Amino acid sequence: NTSEDSQLIANVISVVSDELMNVMIEEVSKTSVDDKQTLSAKVLQAIVDTEPDKMEIINDDVKDVMIQQTVESAKNQQEGTGIQEEQNFTDIVSDIIVNTNTETGSKLIEEINNIDTETNLSLEIISGISEKDSGKLDTLSENNKEQMDQLTIEAVQHAENTSEDSQLIANVISVVSDDLVNVVVEEVSKTSIDEKQSLSAKVLKAIVDTEPDKMEIIDEDVKDTMIEQTIEASIDQQEEGDLSEGEADLTDIIADIIVNTDTETAEKIIDEVNDSDTDTNLSLKVISGISEKDSEVLNELSENNKEQIEELTEDAIQNAENTSEDSQLIANVVAAANDELANKVVEEVNEVAEEDTDKGTLSAKVLKAIVDSEPEKIEIISEENKGDLIENAVDAAKEQQEGGIFEEEETNYSDLIADVIVNTDTDTASQVLEEINNTDTKSDLSLQVLNDLQGKENFNEVINEISETSEGNEDIVSNIIEDAIDDAIDNNDSKAITDIIEESEGDLTEQIIENVVEEAKENEESNELLTDAIEEVVEENPNKVIDIIKNDDAINEIIKNIDDPITDPKKPLDPKKPLDPKKPKGPKDPKSNDYKTVYDNNVSPN
Repeated sequence: NTSEDSQLIANVISVVSDELMNVMIEEVSKTSVDDKQTLSAKVLQAIVDTEPDKMEIINDDVKDVMIQQTVESAKNQQEGTGIQEEQNFTDIVSDIIVNTNTETGSKLIEEINNIDTETNLSLEIISGISEKDSGKLDTLSENNKEQMDQLTIEAVQHAENTSEDSQLIANVISVVSDDLVNVVVEEVSKTSIDEKQSLSAKVLKAIVDTEPDKMEIIDEDVKDTMIEQTIEASIDQQEEGDLSEGEADLTDIIADIIVNTDTETAEKIIDEVNDSDTDTNLSLKVISGISEKDSEVLNELSENNKEQIEELTEDAIQNAENTSEDSQLIANVVAAANDELANKVVEEVNEVAEEDTDKGTLSAKVLKAIVDSEPEKIEIISEENKGDLIENAVDAAKEQQEGGIFEEEETNYSDLIADVIVNTDTDTASQVLEEINNTDTKSDLSLQVLNDLQGKENFNEVINEISETSEGNEDIVSNIIEDAIDDAIDNNDSKAITDIIEESEGDLTEQIIENVVEEAKENEESNELLTDAIEEVVEENPNKVIDIIKNDDAINEIIKNIDDPITDPKKPLDPKKPLDPKKPKGPKDPKSNDYKTVYDNNVSPN
């Protein structure tokens, strides 16, 4: 029971007399049982591949038996019963149908239609026929339409609700006549219920991926039904929650169909999405999916049907969840959209953040997502929209720092703002710092943002660049530093000031020290705290400040004018003496041998 021996039998049949041939064929039908159950299928295939005309002279009764045995072998293989072989018998059946005469092909199809099985046998065979000979199905349908319609209906009804079987259906649709196409898709629409609810979605996707032009010949009523089923299945999937392993994301399928189909069908789908009643983020996932798959399609749809896309955008943002994940989806749309649509998205984000307390931090998350994903896009956002984004983001950080409604959120909004500052363009970063500077808050917002900034790799480079851009920016940075120092003083936190100095570099260090010394000069109550902070830097990292104190006359003058420079106000050192000893701690008066040199350089302003 091998293909090799079956071919040998076919070789003999191809040359012997009709009478001897029928003797051999009848013996094959008798032998094709038990462990040789599949012999008839292999011999029939070998005959049609070697001498197909011989099929016409086989005794009809014997032929009927062999056809029955052949289809039974394919059924058993699909069901996992009988002998199991590596050869695909549904492929053998379709091969025989394609290569034999119409009468024998019709007999095989009739036997398939009559067999009792819950497998996708019919679909595997009809798809196999369509792949082997694109015209064969139409020929069979013309000769026996009723029979082919039945095979088609059986194929769809017994199809599994999988991408694989949906592709088999699409393979058939791609090659058959318009009439048969509509028989197939109508049956799909009837079958797409209950546990096969998403079949229409998968078949539509398979069609546009395989032969998108076929969408234009599908009956409009049937197409509308399939689109409605597709959106409904997606809503149900979204509302049920997490996808099970291996399950297709139907929002992704919807985006795929829109991107790959004709404009009219795409607009029908978007209309159906807009009309759907759901509180899920369906619209957002669809528009984000479109933007990721083909930005040109998104912009063409926006230009051709602005009102429709704006409605999709509004629904997308209004139903977006206030999460980093949905914020990223929004940023994906902004990244791909034209300037007008991008601004529409951002405007809608700001409105939602300002009107819905539960989504008050959405602007902040979207701002960060845009800067992280496509930082250049921030430059095409209008000044009004960008200003609102920044204001809302800073408000979120302020509320969180003040223990307001966002206090319990996991996201650290001062750190988020620091991320935006170091990753965006200089103008936007300056706007963010200016907004922080202008924010009236009882919290230590400036200190917190400055501390978070110092944890970023390019902090010093960014702040120095901002300061150098204009005098106005330099003043903003100086005010932020001053506010941060004031916050640290209010918290009686000298370590915070020490950290600010030690984490800074270059001109920024000089600016910070200048702010510290000026504050010490103006505020006697904070003098001790501030001088302790600088002393700590001098003791732990003298090289940080030596050059600044030595080379900056302005700072030297400031230090000289402090009543008690860089030391304990209760026991001032002589400012004319070098600042090189470390005073011992404790109640006893120090002796000369209690002092030890911290560094060799004389850092005195004198």
